[in-house]
Amino acid sequence: MSDAVQTARPKRPRLNYHVWTADDDAVVRTGYLRGDSVPAIASALGVSISAVHNRARILSQPHRRKSRSLEQRFWDYVSCEPNSGCWLWDGSYDRKGYGQLRLKKSSRYATHIALALDGRPVPAGMLACHHCDIPSCVNPAHLFVATAQQNTADMMAKGRNRPFDDAARLGSRNPTAKLTESDIPEIRRRLERGETLRSVGADYGVSEANLSGIRLGKTWRHVE
Repeated sequence: MSDAVQTARPKRPRLNYHVWTADDDAVVRTGYLRGDSVPAIASALGVSISAVHNRARILSQPHRRKSRSLEQRFWDYVSCEPNSGCWLWDGSYDRKGYGQLRLKKSSRYATHIALALDGRPVPAGMLACHHCDIPSCVNPAHLFVATAQQNTADMMAKGRNRPFDDAARLGSRNPTAKLTESDIPEIRRRLERGETLRSVGADYGVSEANLSGIRLGKTWRHVE
């Protein structure tokens, strides 16, 4: 019989194991409260999607999509602009600047939700169009249901098919302008970083509708 001493093999450290901190847990709780997507929370923390799911389960954190009504979630992203009467969407956008809200495994236009909550659901194949011509506006009083052809006719009648208007060309030479060319790059950077229209507008003394035009490239196009 061998006298060799059997020694336990040392445990190998787990690779890519994330040690959760109180700050990490706060990010998860805040993200779930806001209704952020799990991939976005995972990206912010530098962890996997499954890690966020598991941690949220440990924290007994129900996602807002399950714990809150559609109307409650809608109003979380609405910011009312007092001068124009627009209700500006502070949530996610599509590439054309129209607000979206995640529902289960797909997204729905915020304008369609606004009209549905107002008792005017948009029929299949129809569009939710703007009287105010602000894509981020979700005020049902500023919206109407139309076909694609009617929407195009409305755009042509309002002259919105022009590359940009005189105010956009004039920039700071426009007598009503509150911004200068030097302000625009920083405003764009702040909006791209995820700051809200409300917070940036408060710093520059301009409306959220004004900033929405900058973010969508409808105004100040001459500034690189």
